[in-house]
Amino acid sequence: MAFLGFGKKEEGKEVKTEVKTEVKTKETKQKSVTAKKVSEKETKTDNKDFKVVSSGLFDSGKIILGPRVTEKAAALAEDSNAYTFNIHQTATKNEVKKAIEDIYKISPVKVRITNVKEKKVFRRGKAGVKSGGKKAVVYLKLGDKIEFI
Repeated sequence: MAFLGFGKKEEGKEVKTEVKTEVKTKETKQKSVTAKKVSEKETKTDNKDFKVVSSGLFDSGKIILGPRVTEKAAALAEDSNAYTFNIHQTATKNEVKKAIEDIYKISPVKVRITNVKEKKVFRRGKAGVKSGGKKAVVYLKLGDKIEFI
């Protein structure tokens, strides 16, 4: 009887069988992971002033998560023509500006970004946490308008 193909005897002769296995070492795994990161960072955009996110993601749908619908946001939109959006945690002002231009075809005058802290809430006798995030306030020209459906 042969174990892993070694020491197999056939009519008094020793015959070795080859066992082929592929084993990836840590070095090859690390090289493939770094190659993916580099390829993500090398993506180019049409705008030369715009830099790609350090995490390698630029997609208008991934940067802007959706409008922030609150009373304060609605009053701000009516009074000063500023619209509030929930955005990705790693998004920057330039990325938000580019995403607004891509989605709504309007060029913002100014973009302000703030972090929203998580809050403790108590509902039905149970304690919980309302998750935080990041929001952007986008200021537009007087004639421009964004319609939310």
